[in-house]
Amino acid sequence: MRDGRYNRSKTDTIGGGLSGIGTNLGGTFGSVGPTIEELDSDYDKPYDYESEAFNSPVSSEDEGRTAYDALNEETEYGEVEFEVGQTFTTMEAFKSALKDYFVYEGKDVMYLKNEKQRVRAACASENCSWLILTSWNSAHGCFQVKTLFNEHNYGRDFSSNLVDRQWITLKLVKRLLIQPDMKPKQAMEYMIKDYNIQLSSKMISKALKAAREEVISDEGTQYGKIRDYLMELHRTNPSSTARLDMIPQPESFPLFDRLYISLDACKRGFIEGCRPLIGLDGCFLKGYYGGQLLSAVGQDGNNNNHFFVIAYAVVPNECKNT
Repeated sequence: MRDGRYNRSKTDTIGGGLSGIGTNLGGTFGSVGPTIEELDSDYDKPYDYESEAFNSPVSSEDEGRTAYDALNEETEYGEVEFEVGQTFTTMEAFKSALKDYFVYEGKDVMYLKNEKQRVRAACASENCSWLILTSWNSAHGCFQVKTLFNEHNYGRDFSSNLVDRQWITLKLVKRLLIQPDMKPKQAMEYMIKDYNIQLSSKMISKALKAAREEVISDEGTQYGKIRDYLMELHRTNPSSTARLDMIPQPESFPLFDRLYISLDACKRGFIEGCRPLIGLDGCFLKGYYGGQLLSAVGQDGNNNNHFFVIAYAVVPNECKNT
């Protein structure tokens, strides 16, 4: 093990043998604790207290529910707390909570054992006593915290490199659900304010792009839904005009070429409430596939400074043909 933290013989125990291993773990823990056999990474036998405590049958009064608290997956960042007996539906849920905890504490985590059914993790700092063991509990059909030393003996590590793009993407996905037009600058401010994390502009841009693709899917998939979108327009707004032109491919799906939409409500609104003046405008689309957005607008009769959209089109470029 790292730096000899757990290189004691298997006959030593925490409690009676605190004078030996207590120093290596960064302090004393009283007279109750797991044996060195339980800390040994090659020890695969079930723990003695596992069958006596955690696998005890549920009483008739508690029938139908677990006897231990399960982690609420909606727990806010910074509020994650571990305790012995705590349960998790999946190992991924436990690892996610563990990472949130260490990022919030400003420390690095070190996995002493990382298996499908069992994970033992410790604080990566020298001589820190923080340790957790979570493994499968067959009696309750969940993962459960079996061992926990929940004390750190040092402060924040500002050189911690635990935050990665995948973790940032997960946090931005939740934000994009309520703020879909978030820009990289806003994402940076959000991570600083809510998570107290300073990131590079390159990392935040890549994470924001990955999060947006996860929320609204990639742009190629969106183009594949255009026909369904036009059918929904005709259903909800009859007499609307919608035209889709595609480029046929011999051995593949057709490619998008151009799109024209004019809603019936907009056409009637222009005739009944706008001045008899039509203006044309266009702008570039900044998405992955590019193109231009062209629009025909009228001047709102109720307000001289407002425009009334009559029709709009998406084309490869602005030319006489389009």
